[in-house]
Amino acid sequence: AGWAAAAALFMAWLQPWEAVAVLATVGVVELVGWRRAGRPDLRRTLVAVGPLAAAGVLPLVYYWWMAKVDPSWGIADRANRGRVGNWSWYTWLLTLAPLAVPAALAYRLPARDWQSLAVRVLPLAMVGEYFVISVTGAGTFPFHSVQGITLPLAVLAVTGLAAWRPRLATVSPAAALGALALLAAPGIAWKLDNIRNEVHRGGQPYLLHDGEVAALDWLEHAAPPGAVMAPIYSGLVVPYRTGRESWVGEVSWTPDFDRRRAQAEALFAGRMPPAGAVALVRSSGVRFLFADCLERANLAPLLRGELAAVRRFGCATVYELRRHA
Repeated sequence: AGWAAAAALFMAWLQPWEAVAVLATVGVVELVGWRRAGRPDLRRTLVAVGPLAAAGVLPLVYYWWMAKVDPSWGIADRANRGRVGNWSWYTWLLTLAPLAVPAALAYRLPARDWQSLAVRVLPLAMVGEYFVISVTGAGTFPFHSVQGITLPLAVLAVTGLAAWRPRLATVSPAAALGALALLAAPGIAWKLDNIRNEVHRGGQPYLLHDGEVAALDWLEHAAPPGAVMAPIYSGLVVPYRTGRESWVGEVSWTPDFDRRRAQAEALFAGRMPPAGAVALVRSSGVRFLFADCLERANLAPLLRGELAAVRRFGCATVYELRRHA
């Protein structure tokens, strides 16, 4: 019970969605156990499962409480709710069918022990959690609910196929490894290609120029207090490198992300008319504009009356805005 509680606490702290699915699975399995036993053994259940349930619930209560009392957590909660859609039916079909169809064969077999029943309940709990979040909004980002669902489905698929075609259980290790590679390699290759494309596309600030480093250091140590507006590329790096708020940054912490990103990109590309640029920087409440080294427009002529200072750090520039009432 102690080890299970420690594992539940660790899991809930890192991935609350997975903790909800596991807690639901434990609850269902225990209820089935009560029914099979004829009468509930509350003392045994409390001793065996009570610590796990308490440890798993504590971080979930903490997350809920923080979203209510902490502005940053509240922003993340609202930003995620506003951007999350739902998977289409063919997404479910294409991603889960290769494992879910053979896994369904295992549900025809009796689940005689705790683990056999739990592995059957877990995928259903994950899918159920996804739809509860999607339909009711009781939580954010439902896609995390089904992360890891392929593991119990794979166990069930092997169990179901082996019982349906017993000779499959005697397949040689080489044939099994070959089948595994055939199923896994395309997905792994696709993910690695995504990573390669992302690095070379330059959509994330993986590498910083010396001028950008110097500008961020100045914002961290020497600049007066105030938030920063930057294009999305460098807006992502502002909070962790400077300790300052970024007007547009990580999608999960940026209200109206699409609008803010488009406005920031238009401003730093020089595509915004002077009146619109002035209105944007005044309404944003920021103190600084940070132009990175990706060939940004010179904002000094555009915002001449709004600027208190312009500081250039090689290829990067920091514009300090005047304070307005």
